[in-house]
Amino acid sequence: WKDEVEGQEQAEDKFEDGGAREAHKEEDWEAELEARCLEMLPCRVGQDLKWFVWNQIWRRFNAKLAALAKTHKDREKRLDMAQEDAERMNVHLRAVEATRTLSGRT
Repeated sequence: WKDEVEGQEQAEDKFEDGGAREAHKEEDWEAELEARCLEMLPCRVGQDLKWFVWNQIWRRFNAKLAALAKTHKDREKRLDMAQEDAERMNVHLRAVEATRTLSGRT
């Protein structure tokens, strides 16, 4: 009986290891596919996406600082900065959309 249990445990371990290897292969394949897709993006699109994200981060940061501001003047200043970040963000988004490289679902 003990030998049977140990044999079953070993078989389960092998199955789990095989599953882990298969999952790792799947992750490698997905990473490779993603890398190839990114290589196909025009450089300009990559630059616009980078600045889109950068401005999104700063928009949220400035909006948060506005909410935490102690004076009306500081709050207005941060809200203005957040609005400027949003405008720059939209410029980069429109530039990416204009290339028609990415779909609306992307």
